[in-house]
Amino acid sequence: MVTWINSEEDNWKLNSDSSCMMTLGKVGAGGIVRRGNGDMLTVELDSLLVVQMIQGKAKPPWRLHKDIAAIKEKISHRNIEVCHCFREGNIVSDSLAKHATIIMEDKIYMQENDPPCETKGYLRVDKLQMPSFRIRATTHPGWFFELP
Repeated sequence: MVTWINSEEDNWKLNSDSSCMMTLGKVGAGGIVRRGNGDMLTVELDSLLVVQMIQGKAKPPWRLHKDIAAIKEKISHRNIEVCHCFREGNIVSDSLAKHATIIMEDKIYMQENDPPCETKGYLRVDKLQMPSFRIRATTHPGWFFELP
């Protein structure tokens, strides 16, 4: 089970995600900044590889090297923590990213009641700290038949 973890009282938390609908040729991105009273920002991404590249634990491919270096430079002078979360703990951002592939315009929701209905439902689930189930596919050993 996976639950979105609320930020500490003096922290801000940014969850972000992207969505790609290959068959439709559409991409979108979404993110949510959640409350806090201080100057600490936690950035949670559901791409472990991207988090590891930003943290310097994985080498980025050459075409992303400049972008990752720019991100690292920007966060090095600020009180920003970048960490990984499972997709199931990032469902609000995932919902916003999917919505972005449909609306095809930049949109900022400033109030809790402004996002699409589905996203509002996920916000409520997070507020109640209700867990999501993480279901991982397992490989099937397959069936082997011997010919007579």
